Amino acid sequence: MKTFDKLLQYKTQIEREYNNLPDYEKFIKLALLLQQNEEYDCLLKLTNIVKKIAIKNKNDDMVSMANELRNGLKKFMSSVSTQIKPETETKFYKMWKVLLHNDDISSMQDVTMALCEVFHFDNEKASSIMLEAHKNGIALCKIEPYEHAEFHCEQLQSFSLISTIEPTD
Repeated sequence: MKTFDKLLQYKTQIEREYNNLPDYEKFIKLALLLQQNEEYDCLLKLTNIVKKIAIKNKNDDMVSMANELRNGLKKFMSSVSTQIKPETETKFYKMWKVLLHNDDISSMQDVTMALCEVFHFDNEKASSIMLEAHKNGIALCKIEPYEHAEFHCEQLQSFSLISTIEPTD
């Protein structure tokens, strides 16, 4: 029987004996999530928490159950660590540029204020970006993941500014 299955097996017992523990359901939900995501180190920590609670409440059965879980997890983790491939692939999200274009309608003050509000830039940085767009016709505001870039672009457009996004190379 897997260590995690034992935790579920004792779920009812833990609920009955620790009904005054408001965070118990959180522990069980967390344990399920950790197991699903193969976060065995975190699950091991969770068993340590259960053990501490059992010791505090002087429940020898729960202490031995927590010890069994912890020992089973350690054995499982050591067997899994030998099976892990050395080449792990890291995914990097494509980054996008948020660009501000010059327009003849918006005042310099309005553009600076919009940049401060949208990106939380200080006045000096916002003014620098505004002047770059004014002089060169376009300025880079920020490089960020697509969803953030799209959101910030739409926010700038809500101030009646001309803004676009484009992928970085």
